[in-house]
Amino acid sequence: MYLLLIKILPLLTLCQIGGGGGFGGGRGGGGGGSGDGIGYLVYYLIRLVIEFPVVGVPVSIGVAVVMVYSAKQAKAVQERSVIRRARRVLKHYERHVNWDEFDARDPGFVRDAFLSRVEVAFHKAQAGWCAQDLGELAPFVSDGAFERFSVQIEEQLQEGWQQTMDSVRLGRLSFLHVEAGSPFDTITVRVPFEAQIARRSLETREPISGSLIKKSYFVECWTFVRRRGVKTLNGPGLMEGQCPNCGAPLSLNQSAQCGTCDCRARSGEFDWVLTEITQASAWKPESSGNVPGLKAFLLKDKGLSVQLLEDRASLAFWRKAAADRRAEVGPLKSVATARFCDEYEQGLQNPNRSPAVDRAVGSVRTRGLLRGEDQDHALVEICWDGLFGRGRRASRSGTRRQLRHNLFVFARKAGAQTPVVDSLTTAHCTGCGAHDEGGTGTTCPFCEAPRRGGDSTWLLDEVATVRTARGWLDRLAEEDQQLEGETAGGLFTHSPRDLLAWATALAQVDHSVSSTEHLALKGLARRAGLDEEEVDALLAQDGELAQPAEIPGPERAEVWLSELLQVAWADGTVSKAERVLLESMTEQLGMNRAQFRRALIAGRKARYQNSRLALSEQKRASNK
Repeated sequence: MYLLLIKILPLLTLCQIGGGGGFGGGRGGGGGGSGDGIGYLVYYLIRLVIEFPVVGVPVSIGVAVVMVYSAKQAKAVQERSVIRRARRVLKHYERHVNWDEFDARDPGFVRDAFLSRVEVAFHKAQAGWCAQDLGELAPFVSDGAFERFSVQIEEQLQEGWQQTMDSVRLGRLSFLHVEAGSPFDTITVRVPFEAQIARRSLETREPISGSLIKKSYFVECWTFVRRRGVKTLNGPGLMEGQCPNCGAPLSLNQSAQCGTCDCRARSGEFDWVLTEITQASAWKPESSGNVPGLKAFLLKDKGLSVQLLEDRASLAFWRKAAADRRAEVGPLKSVATARFCDEYEQGLQNPNRSPAVDRAVGSVRTRGLLRGEDQDHALVEICWDGLFGRGRRASRSGTRRQLRHNLFVFARKAGAQTPVVDSLTTAHCTGCGAHDEGGTGTTCPFCEAPRRGGDSTWLLDEVATVRTARGWLDRLAEEDQQLEGETAGGLFTHSPRDLLAWATALAQVDHSVSSTEHLALKGLARRAGLDEEEVDALLAQDGELAQPAEIPGPERAEVWLSELLQVAWADGTVSKAERVLLESMTEQLGMNRAQFRRALIAGRKARYQNSRLALSEQKRASNK
């Protein structure tokens, strides 16, 4: 008996080593030894069971347990390795993009050439931003994007500082999303860069103490649009500062027209126009075809587009920011209804109002459209953050940034038709095309047309509160069953920031967050590619609509949980603190411990399968 045990022990060790090292590994040497070891082990175990059953049976059971455990451990190690390799790969290479339909429409489009143009646009944008001069930026951005920069720079000048960016190094640009849509084609480019960002006093020209941003690596998502059917230019265009129609150096007049040929250069009819810059943590791949209610609208209004709505929303957001800061309703009069302006003007009299300063928009997203008898409505969600304070100006000292999700509700006359040519110039008069400067008058100073435009103009009618936002979204869900099946492809349906905001909201359900929960939330943020400061911003809310406008009900909570668990498994492991936090969240969703464990395993499996797919796609792309 002892001789048999002596022969079994080294074979058991050999099988453990062979099984662990060979799982999922190479096809070369070492495999045969493991196989021979298992054969001898089985042989000696059978002998031991037959000759000495009292000892042989428990030893065989023990050996089986050890081998099963070793196999599971080897599988876990292999899965963790795949997940981590995929995470590293996806940080540096472009995600899989389907170019088939786009290439068929525009065979002359050269991807590397377009990325080179975006590099030019990036350096122009950064230079203009730091110099507080948007002259070179204006030709290739939509009105909403231009308004964003203009209002921010106006605030900087008022407060006496400008931003500096030193040691700028642009990383490898890649395509994130391509959509051959109607009436616009869309391209989103991932723009990573490194820079030392700080602030400098306009008076002394010296750096402002404590203004240097701690992090130095940033990732933005730049979205460009162009009219469907337009072909690639043979020469320079908007991003190079030349008219895409006549080729002359572009000098835009008040009507956003080329000073040489009078074409509407930024209409998207000739070249790509930058419409949105989104933070990577808030971006997610979306298709305009998935916007609830849009398909029904397009049957009667071919010119309507998500690009128009989101550009309009961006314009309204920044006009409202200007109105908040100036404590006057003038900037809103061309973008909001008379009812909204009247209610807003009354709110300006409140001495305890808390305007935000130093705002930054993370993302703008169309949630859906609703038809009505007298008015149609469009719902647009804006994710942003800023510094809040009391009185007419917020103080920066000792103030943390706070995250906000606002649902902007736009209205227009039911059944109106959209002129596509005006989609990206929403800050211009619909009568003569002159740029609206945001004054207090009700008519255009050039042609006396109404500043609010005609029946087709979408006007801000409400900035929804937590209660009213839920009502609008419930109505949208009831009227469009497509919402339940909403998907845009890619790894996640919701952005990492949305998922983290939801997790933070669940952690705060008892109005307190322990140090362990805080640590777990920061771990999830790191895995999702967010900064730890964003967790602090989420925890620093004052009862505003800080969560995503879509807070899932019980029927959809499992979908959100599944995606959050994939985030948790981003590096192949889940810490004890994170596991405790996630389990407490599932309890709030009405799930028991067994259901949580199944969900946790399913999350790891889904992450592993998606990681394998990503590595396979990257391998195929590199072999082309």
